[in-house]
Amino acid sequence: MIRSSDTWTALASGAHVLAENYLYTSETIQDAYARLRPEGILHIVRFAATMESLRLLANVDHALTVVGAGDIRDSVICLATWDQLFSVILKKGRFTDRGGSTGLSGHGGSTGVHPEFPPGHQPDDR
Repeated sequence: MIRSSDTWTALASGAHVLAENYLYTSETIQDAYARLRPEGILHIVRFAATMESLRLLANVDHALTVVGAGDIRDSVICLATWDQLFSVILKKGRFTDRGGSTGLSGHGGSTGVHPEFPPGHQPDDR
C-alpha cells in the first residue's frame, strides 16, 4: 500500500508551485507490481484533484502496458471521496464483474465513497 505519502501542506504558501512529485511514477508502480503475488493487490491512496487522479491513472496504465499486464479496465478500480481522497486498487490479475462495475454500482451513499472513472466512463459524464 502506498498511502498519502504526500500532502498539500506547502501548497498554500506556493512553496512547491513548480515542484514535481515523483512518488507515483510508472517506474514505482512497475516495481511494486512486480513484487505482487498472482491475484495480489496494490492499493494507492492519495489526496488528488481530478488532474492528479488522471495523471496517476495514466501512470498506472503505462506501467501495466510496460509489464504486459493487459487492459487497465480489467485490473483497476478507482474510488474517491468528497474531500478529494483518491484510491487506486490495482490487482495482479483481473477483477471479476459481480453486480456490475465489479460490484460497485450503488456503492457510496452513506459511506461517502464512490467509484471514480468506472468502466465505460466518458469525460462528459462527470
